[in-house]
Amino acid sequence: METKKRFKMYKAGKKWLVAGIFVVGLAVGIGVPTAANAAATTVISPSTAVDSVAASKVASSANQTPSSATTAQTSAASSAVGQPSSAATEINSAASQAPVSSAASQGSSALTPASSATASSAGTTSASSAVTASNTASSAAPANTASSAAPANRQASSAGTTVTSGAAAASSADQTQTKPATSSASSASQVTNSAAASSSAASSAAIPTNGWLDNNGTAVYYQNKQKANGYVNTGKNAYFFKNGVQQWGVQKMNNTYYYFNQNNYSMVKNGYEKSQWGDWYLFGNTGAILTDVQKWAGTYYFFDHKTYLRLDNNYIKSRWGDWYLFGKNGQIQTDVQKWANSYYFFDHKTYLKKTSNYLKASWGDWYMFGQNGQIRTGFVNWANRTYYFNSKTFLKETNTTVKSGNTSYHLDASGVLRTTNSKIEKAIESGMALVGRSPYDWGGGRTAASIAAKSFDCSSFIHYVYATAGVNLGDYKTAVTWSEAALGQAVSWSNMRRGDIFFFDADGVTEDHVAVYLGNNLFLHDSPNSPTGGVGVSDITEKFWASLADGIVRRVV
Repeated sequence: METKKRFKMYKAGKKWLVAGIFVVGLAVGIGVPTAANAAATTVISPSTAVDSVAASKVASSANQTPSSATTAQTSAASSAVGQPSSAATEINSAASQAPVSSAASQGSSALTPASSATASSAGTTSASSAVTASNTASSAAPANTASSAAPANRQASSAGTTVTSGAAAASSADQTQTKPATSSASSASQVTNSAAASSSAASSAAIPTNGWLDNNGTAVYYQNKQKANGYVNTGKNAYFFKNGVQQWGVQKMNNTYYYFNQNNYSMVKNGYEKSQWGDWYLFGNTGAILTDVQKWAGTYYFFDHKTYLRLDNNYIKSRWGDWYLFGKNGQIQTDVQKWANSYYFFDHKTYLKKTSNYLKASWGDWYMFGQNGQIRTGFVNWANRTYYFNSKTFLKETNTTVKSGNTSYHLDASGVLRTTNSKIEKAIESGMALVGRSPYDWGGGRTAASIAAKSFDCSSFIHYVYATAGVNLGDYKTAVTWSEAALGQAVSWSNMRRGDIFFFDADGVTEDHVAVYLGNNLFLHDSPNSPTGGVGVSDITEKFWASLADGIVRRVV
């Protein structure tokens, strides 16, 4: 009887044991797959990550519903890993408004850019919850997240009691690092708002007083906790910012322009740089943009005062008043250069235009340039002589005959204009030998001593030069202008030619001065008003002499 009683109790106990095992197995069978499935929906994204503990807290609150909370252990496990997509979206939205911070321990944070390191931190926190780490690792993009989740894989393979223990540990960690939820039934929106506020507070704390912060992959510089704007000098280099972001290229500052390097963003000094829109500009030793004539790369250029661009193919006045020619590549020009349908010569040292000069080109030929600097052709007076320059080649003609009006002239081997009359040429050459060497002497030239001293006035000088050529113009002791005006043959002014003598009226005196015509408006005479103050060569077209010429011309040879 006693044996039967014990058997019945054994059978009853066995039934309850089986029932208990069934209930425990059911509980474990439901809780683990639910947590695992919830973890499979969790995506850790480094670009939008916030404090990892806050994220798990939001996920926990959002996933706790009466239908999923079978037991206290199941609810805790679900809270540790569950993250509905709606809550994650709100967290991502809040996180995108501020720089990212990564929870290190006990709520402390370090300033880091959004990167794989944030994802690694989030993965590690999930691993500490010891729930379905395999799914968590597979959903994280960076490779280092998977390595952080490796310990969780081992925990997931443990018994159901270990899972429950891990969930409890996760709950404990939440309470330590973040403000706990007031109720397991708190709404997802309330927790999301709390997470956003936490993220905002962390962002404010993350902003440096002076320094850099990585904002979603963009480096941002702060000054006095404000995003830097404008010029910032760090001591070693100078930079330009807009809303904290470094700028490159041409930037306006202090009513002028500067250039900042595209690679390191530092200010460029003494550089010719291409702007972000393609034009080139020159910047000086202070970094400011330059204008006017500037030296660069061993030569000179001109930069426009309004556009700052280099000017090419232009003859331009500098700020100090001198004019310079710049070629097709913008470089300053020297030597013979074509400009405005003519040719000019620019000095090799001063770069200035040369005037009234006979100059040798870089290729060896010589050219004559007039008073305005233009190359000359035709008859040209140079160094008291007359030459002729070809109208096509611009070169001096030699050993040939040219005609001027009705008169033909011979150009000798040096290109000097002459006549074919040897007496005239000898008389002129004797007079030319005294240019600049015989001061005017009124009354001189009428004694043997004064003649020997080459001391003459205007009329005695004319008598002397023709006497050396064998032409007798009367007694040298009595030679005067009005006596010489009666010699030889009268010729019209328009037919005057080389070797003729002609007269000027001065001080109300007719035929007060006399000279010998050289050709091409030049004349040889002895006068205190000549360029030398005595024997010299003047130009009949000069206003002073043109106003005195009286039109009387005599051909004495």
